[in-house]
Amino acid sequence: MIAASSWVSIYPEIVLLFLACVVTLADLLDTGRERAIAQVLSLLTLAGLAVLTAVYALEGKVLHGFSGTVVSGPLENWLKCFSALSMLLTFVYGRGYVMQRGMLRGGEWYVLGLLALLGILPLWRCVVIMWQLLKRR
Repeated sequence: MIAASSWVSIYPEIVLLFLACVVTLADLLDTGRERAIAQVLSLLTLAGLAVLTAVYALEGKVLHGFSGTVVSGPLENWLKCFSALSMLLTFVYGRGYVMQRGMLRGGEWYVLGLLALLGILPLWRCVVIMWQLLKRR
């Protein structure tokens, strides 16, 4: 049985995966020309993720999950927060560029960005672990 604290340590990734699936399904059901629902849901997802990770970082707790194989600390959560904010700004400023070149036929651009961010988030754990190992020397 996996402890509840294990799931809390990867909660931002779980939320992002779930909401990326919601954006995909909402875009599938949206038949409008602008397909604005994908953009709105993506921006809300990223804003919520940034707030969630900022709250985790401000708590200052270090969470250990899955028998110690996952560690979630304040530095990692701040890096996740700024990654989400960077993707949010990319979506806001990049929409005009994508629309101008005819690449925005649906919500694929937003879903691809959310899933790319999902791949980036666990990498911050590696960066923090390497930084801590170098700091010990």
